[in-house]
This record gives sequence, structure tokens and C-alpha cells, in this order.
Amino acid sequence: MNTNLTVKTAQAAEIAGVGYEGFRSWLKRGLLKETGTLPKFYAAHVVAEVADAKRWRWSAFGFADLCSFRLTKLMLDAGLPWNTASSVAGNETLWHSHHSGTGNMQYLAVFPKSNQYTLYSPETLAADLANGTIKHDWMTLFDLHQLRESVVFRSRAAVLRVLAADMASTSGIFVREGPNLVPSAEAVARKAKIEELARVLGNLADDAEAGSGSYREFEAILASLHAEGKFPDNAAVSAVAFAFAG
Repeated sequence: MNTNLTVKTAQAAEIAGVGYEGFRSWLKRGLLKETGTLPKFYAAHVVAEVADAKRWRWSAFGFADLCSFRLTKLMLDAGLPWNTASSVAGNETLWHSHHSGTGNMQYLAVFPKSNQYTLYSPETLAADLANGTIKHDWMTLFDLHQLRESVVFRSRAAVLRVLAADMASTSGIFVREGPNLVPSAEAVARKAKIEELARVLGNLADDAEAGSGSYREFEAILASLHAEGKFPDNAAVSAVAFAFAG
């Protein structure tokens, strides 16, 4: 699966599972802040600025950011307070583990009463539960491998939905061969066909989010669009191909 993803703000919000304005409010409240950014260097005589990455001004987000955003949503849905969710999501070690996609730290355990959290491998989690160091009812547990896989699937769905929406909104615009004026019956039929293909794209997006769907299915839909004289934007098509790569 391709984790080399970069998406815009609206898609990042969709992948996280929150509305656009709600997502921007997260960023304005300081979610991630300097997490994953390189520190600035100053000359010895220069006073350092107050650290503020102003992430709410960013227009593109990578895979580790998306995992952190989605994790924030899951933590809030689980009833954890904002301060806890924001602190956990902004942890540098956790952020870098999303970015690398490697390592054996599969689980994140958040202990709400003590406002602490721990990264566990399957083995260390099983050992701590077995010896009574921790108990299930003390923590909220998140499967990080499952989280990262979900972000990949949701990213595929997001780019497919962008393309589906564009096809539906521009269904009356298509390439014409021969006379400039297409007979009205033909124009109506082609428009209806393009709208139907847009719905099929939307269904494929739903499948992709659930972990199924394939790029081959997308190619078949794309070929049908071309047959109707509809040629989606190359950048949008490339985004779909990139999301399914790997």
C-alpha cells in the first residue's frame, strides 16, 4: 500500500472523518503544532521566535499527519478529552512511527485517569495484561496497524469521491465529434450515462474505504467515460493511480 500520500485540506478532513470547519478548528487549537517539523536555527545573538508552525495555514498534509488526524477523531469518539487526544496525537515518536510504517509497536494504550499513554508491541501488551501491570478497563486501546491501513483506504476513497463529484457536476460537458451541435436526444443520453458512471465511481469509493475495490475497476470506469467523450483532469486521475499504487 502506498503511504507516500499528500492531500489537501478538504481531503484531509474527510480522511480524518470530520467536517472541514471542524478540522480547521482542530488545527487552530494547536493540533500537531511543531510535530514532525524541523527546528529553526538561529545565530548566537538572535532571539529565537516562539515556536508556532501555524499548521492551520498549511495546504497539504502527508501520511503521518493523516494518521494523527484520524487517531484524534477516534480518541474523541471514544470519549477522551481534547487535551488528552491532542497531546497523544502530537507525540513525536508516535508521529514518526506512522511515517516509517515500520516497527513492532502495534498498539496505543491511553490511560484516561492518569492522562498517560504507552506504545505496545503485541508481546509486551500481552505480558503486561497477564502479569496485572495493566487491565483492560484501565485503558482505551487503539490498533495502530489497523489505523494506518484505514487511512490508506480512506485516502483512496477521498480521491475517488473528488473525481466522482466533478464528473457529476460537469456531466453536460463532453468531447464532440463532427458537428458542434449534438442532437438533443444524444446529448441527454450521454449526460445520463456520465452521471451513471459518476455514481459507479462513488460506489467504488465506498468499496475502497471498506478495503476492497481495485485500480482495475477504476480503469474500466475511466474507459467508459472516455467512450462517452468525458476526459477527467489528468491530475485527478493521477491522484487515484497514486493512491492505489504499492
